[in-house]
This record gives sequence, structure tokens and C-alpha cells, in this order.
Amino acid sequence: MQTNNMIAKDYYYKGGSTMVTRTDAYTGYDFQDEKNTDTRVRYVGTDEEIEKLHKEFMNENKYLYLNEVYPYEVPKKGTYWYKHHCWGTAKEYKETMEKTSLKLKEYNNKYKQVGSFIAN
Repeated sequence: MQTNNMIAKDYYYKGGSTMVTRTDAYTGYDFQDEKNTDTRVRYVGTDEEIEKLHKEFMNENKYLYLNEVYPYEVPKKGTYWYKHHCWGTAKEYKETMEKTSLKLKEYNNKYKQVGSFIAN
């Protein structure tokens, strides 16, 4: 199995909302409020495998709809995302990118063993 095309993407889904009863701190009266049920799913595999996993997930969870998709990667130096993901100090940024790199290596090893999968 080739892993040179292995990628990871985070899909953010919006779901229905559930009604919850809350008590107003000022008046003491109960009121109904919505609680969102958003879901993040990380798919690992090739583009085709990720698309297949996404379609299967959507078929199993019909109440959700896709909101946003982001690649899970370490931005390459000089790219737009590298410049705009430099939050915090240089040390914090380096630590975050090292964690991301280690997680991608872990995903790559698992992909070699089992093929495409959903990582939560």
C-alpha cells in the first residue's frame, strides 16, 4: 500500500440543535435555549478514500450537514498558511507544529497497517 498520497482532513459538521431549559441568573425564571450539536471528524487516507468515508459518514448521520473542511498538515515555509498560523510565540508555534508532525507520522503508520480510517 502506498502512503505517499496519504492525507488527513478535518471535516466540521453542523447538526440539529436540542432544546435545553436554563435558569436566568438575574430573574430566576426558566427559559428554553438551543444547544448546538456540532461534530468534528478527522479522516485519514487518500483523497478518494476520504471522500468515500465522508459519504458513508453522511449516510449514517443524515441529521448533519457539512460546514467546513481543513487539511490537517504542517504548513510549508513561505506559504500563506505558514505566515497566518504563526500565533503566539515562536516557541509555541514550533511546539504545535512538532505535535502535528508527530500525529501525522502516527496516522501514516496506522494507514500502512489498516488503510483509510476515521481518527477522532
